[in-house]
Amino acid sequence: MPITVDAVIPEDPRKTLRQRLDANTNDDYCWKCQQRMNPLGIAFEIFDDFGRFRADERLEYPENLVEKAKDLGAPHEDHRDSYKTLPLNARLSGRCR
Repeated sequence: MPITVDAVIPEDPRKTLRQRLDANTNDDYCWKCQQRMNPLGIAFEIFDDFGRFRADERLEYPENLVEKAKDLGAPHEDHRDSYKTLPLNARLSGRCR
């Protein structure tokens, strides 16, 4: 990555990671590298950090909190807070092909 690139992804509680990345990496200067990385990264968009399949991305910002998780429960239960979600887009854009 060239030293002049600001690799900070902007925060936006209304957008998925893909939407935020697309907004910052679609210009011609970024595209030289992104055209190589996007096909691999986008293919894995349907998996979470632990490799579990997902169809929606949780928008984990305080203003998107739907329900606070219970403090106690069985070990096999999901103890994460519930947040609003947006559907994932794991399709390559026309520019990636």
